[in-house]
Amino acid sequence: MNTTSPVRRLSEDTRADLLVALVVVFALALGWVYKSSLATRTTRAADPNSQFSLAIPSHWLTHESDSEDTFLVAENPNADSVYKSAVTGQSFLLDPQSPTALDTLTDGLILRHGEELTGYHLLDIQSRMIGGAEARVVEYAYVVQPIDQPFRASMPVVVRAFEYLIYTPTEYWLLTFTADERLVEKEREGFERMIGSIQLP
Repeated sequence: MNTTSPVRRLSEDTRADLLVALVVVFALALGWVYKSSLATRTTRAADPNSQFSLAIPSHWLTHESDSEDTFLVAENPNADSVYKSAVTGQSFLLDPQSPTALDTLTDGLILRHGEELTGYHLLDIQSRMIGGAEARVVEYAYVVQPIDQPFRASMPVVVRAFEYLIYTPTEYWLLTFTADERLVEKEREGFERMIGSIQLP
């Protein structure tokens, strides 16, 4: 009568366990690489009037806008909030004979936000060069009610916004990035990648 020795059986079981573990680790690594490739894949969005463009993540959803000045409305469907992180792009022509100054445009934006947004609070204004053009970055916060329906358990959300006013003497572009305040640190890196991808006409 043949019996397998306990040592040999243990060795075979260990090899089988190691093989299973290796397959699981390989599958997880493959899944992580695939997920990372999806997260880093981008699509270029352009202003058809000026050819100003930037790269947005391919998994972001884009929406049509009724405004002639708005060339981009996109949101991150994977954002872990009822308020989805978003970017809006607008372009405006300036009077070539008497262009409005950058600081005047910035002051106008701040005034408009104070009149239109609930709980508006200005956080910071910075000067910056973007794509070789002078720009202002306005950071602010406000409050929204993403699901405004009776008897729905949805609390108001504090939104942080980063508005980039990119200026030339003939036209300027306004990029507005917004996110749930709780997700800002996670989303900010992606916002900066989009800014870094900007190509001016």
